[in-house]
Amino acid sequence: MAATYTAPPNEAPPQSARAAARERTCRLAFRWIGAIVALGLASHFAVLLWARHEFTVVEAIVALHSSMLANGWGFYFDLNHYPFTVSPYGPVFYAVSGYLHKWGLPPYLGGRMLSFSALLVALWLSWRALGYLTRNAYARVSSAILAASTANLLFWGTVGQVDMLAACLSLAGFTVFLEYRERRRVRALVFSGVLVILAVLTKQTVLAAGAAIGLSLLMEDRKRAAGWIAGTAAAGATVLWVLNVVTHGRYYDDAFVANIVPFHMSLYKLRQHAEYLLLTGSGVLVVACAGLWRMSRRVAPLYLYAGLVAGVWILTAPKIGSDLNYQLELMLALCMCAGCALDQLAFFGSLFSARRTWVTLLQVPLLLHVVLNVTLTARTVVERAVLEPFKRRETEALKPFIDRPGRILSAQFDSLVYYRGRMDVEPYIYSLLVQVGRTDPTPLLRDILEKRLPTVILLEDIFRRSAPVEDPEVLHMPAAQIEALRQKYYMCRYLAPWVDSRGGLLDLGAGYGDFSRFSAASQKWALDMNPDLIAHWEENVQPLIQSALEPLPLPNDSLGTVFASNFFEHFTAADGARILLELRRVLKPGGRLIVVQPNFRLEPRRYFDDYTHQTVYTDEGFSGLLGASGFRVIHREPRFTPFTMKSHWPKAEWIVGLYLRLPFRPFAGQFLAVAEPDSAEPDIAEPASSGPGSKGAI
Repeated sequence: MAATYTAPPNEAPPQSARAAARERTCRLAFRWIGAIVALGLASHFAVLLWARHEFTVVEAIVALHSSMLANGWGFYFDLNHYPFTVSPYGPVFYAVSGYLHKWGLPPYLGGRMLSFSALLVALWLSWRALGYLTRNAYARVSSAILAASTANLLFWGTVGQVDMLAACLSLAGFTVFLEYRERRRVRALVFSGVLVILAVLTKQTVLAAGAAIGLSLLMEDRKRAAGWIAGTAAAGATVLWVLNVVTHGRYYDDAFVANIVPFHMSLYKLRQHAEYLLLTGSGVLVVACAGLWRMSRRVAPLYLYAGLVAGVWILTAPKIGSDLNYQLELMLALCMCAGCALDQLAFFGSLFSARRTWVTLLQVPLLLHVVLNVTLTARTVVERAVLEPFKRRETEALKPFIDRPGRILSAQFDSLVYYRGRMDVEPYIYSLLVQVGRTDPTPLLRDILEKRLPTVILLEDIFRRSAPVEDPEVLHMPAAQIEALRQKYYMCRYLAPWVDSRGGLLDLGAGYGDFSRFSAASQKWALDMNPDLIAHWEENVQPLIQSALEPLPLPNDSLGTVFASNFFEHFTAADGARILLELRRVLKPGGRLIVVQPNFRLEPRRYFDDYTHQTVYTDEGFSGLLGASGFRVIHREPRFTPFTMKSHWPKAEWIVGLYLRLPFRPFAGQFLAVAEPDSAEPDIAEPASSGPGSKGAI
C-alpha cells in the first residue's frame, strides 16, 4: 500500500508541500481501507475453514458430484437412468475438488479452498493486468481495493462452486494477452488460448475473454488474429469432442442440453440482477463510464473485454435459476476499468493539487462502493457463523433418514454430502427435464409406487393440498410423482410423530417390512417366523427369526419404538401379556409402543373370519391390558382404519390418507393405541402360557 506515485505523461506531478501532504493522507487512507478490506477477506477465510455445511444449495450439489467422481460412481450422467442428476459445468473444477476430497480434505473444504485461491489469484491478476495498461500505481491500488472489497466477489470466492475459478482463468487468459501486447512474445499468445480453453472447460458461458482477445487481435494484426482464433477454436473443439466421446455423449447432454433446454428466461430475473448490480456496483460503474470519453487505444482491449462480459451477463442472467455468481467476471472487469479511468482522467493529480474539477468528485462513488460492500461482507460473515450451528443440528437430525441403504429422494443435499457422498435424484432438475420430455419419469415413478425409496425429503408438504406457488424457482416434483408419494407414504407419515428416530425400532410380525422401511431409526430389528421374508427387508434391518414368545435378544432399555400391526389377536391373552412385559423390558423410558389392532366392538361378526385369531380385543380392553402390563396409554383412536383391505373396493394408500383425515371414519374396524412404559410396576406378573388351544377374552 506504500506505493510511490508516478505521474503519467498527461498528468502534472504535484509540486507544493500542501500537495505532498495530501498525497501522504491518500496513502494513509489506502492503508486503512486496505486493512479493513484485508480483515473482511480474513474473516471470510476463517469462516470458510470453520464451517462444515453448505453456504448455497448448488455448493452441496457440486460437492456431491465431485465426491461421486472421486469415488468412481460416475460423472456426466445419463438423463434417463439413475442417478437422475446432471453435472452442468465443465470437468476442471469437479476433477480438482474431487481429488482434494479424495486426498483427505473434508466435504466442501476442497472446493472452497479452490475458489478462495482463485479469488486471490484473480485479485493479483487484476493488479498485474493494470500494470500493462497504466504506470499509475495509485490507480492499480485503487482497482485492487475496489475488487477486494466487493461483497459479491468475496461471497462466491469462498463458496465451493465453479464460478470464481472460471472467472479467474478467463481473466488470466486476458492478462497474458495484455503481456503479449506489451512484449510481443508468441508464447504468451499461445498460453492465453490455453487459459481461455480451460476457462470454458470450467464454465461454458465464460466466453468474453476469448472474444475480446480475438477482436483486439483483428484490430492490430489480422493474420495473427486468424491464426489464434483458428488454433484456439480447433483445440477447444477437439477437447470438447474427446470429452463427449469419452463420456458416451453425456457431457453434451449434461452441460448443454440439460443446462439450457429446460430453463426459461425471465425479464423479471434480469431486473433482479440489475438491481443488485446497481446497488453494489454503481460506484465502479460510474467511474468506469466516466473514463470512456478519455479512453486511449492502450486501454481499449480492457473496455472491449468489459463490454463483452456485460453482453454475456445480459444474455445469461435472465435464466431461471441464475444467481449473483453470474456477475463475478463483470465486477472484476468493472473494477479494472475504474482503475484505468482514474488514470485516464488524471484523478490523483487533480486530487493532490486540489484542482477544482468534476473529476475529484469521483471519490464519492468510490468510497460509497467500499463502505456499502464492506458492510455487506460483514453481514454475510455473521449470517454464515449464525446459521452454521443450525445446519449442524439439522444434518444430525436427518442422519437416521439419510444413512440408509437403497435409493433416496431428497431435496436436502447437505446431509447427503456427509452420510452418503452421492445423490440418486436431484428433484429440481429432474422435474424440469421431465417437463420438457428429456427424462423418462417411469423408473422413479415405479420405485415410488413399489415403495423402494426408504426416505423421501421434499421442501413442501405434499399432503396439504393447496394451490401451487406460481414461482418457477420453487422446487416441485412432477404431479404424477407427487400423487404417488401421497398414495404410498401416508400411513408412516401419520405415525411418524410417535417414532423415535434416534432410538432403535422393532417391527413385530414385520411381514414385508413396510413400516421399518419407511420409518427412521438409529437401528432396526424385524421379528417374524418366516425366514423367506428377509429378502424383502432393508439391508440395515437386523432379522429376528423367532417366536414373539421367546425372549428378545436385546438389552434392557434399548429400543425407542416398537410397532405391532394386527399382531396380538393371534396370541392368547396370557401370551399377549407375556409379550407386553418383554416389550416393556426392552423399551427405554419414554419409548413408544404403537399398536394397530382389530376392534371387536366395531366388527363382532367378522372378527373370527380369520381362523388364526385367538383373543378378542377392544380399544378399551387392550388399553386395560397395557396399563396392567406397565404401560401408560398416551394416544388412542377407537376408529382408526377399516377392518380389512380384502374387498373389491379401491385400496390405494392415498385413500387411506384421505380416510385418516376424516373427523368420523365410517367402516372403521381397527383401533390405534400408543403407549409408553410407566414408572409404576406392572399389576400382573409374567403369566404362564395358557396353551395354543385356549381362547381368552379382554
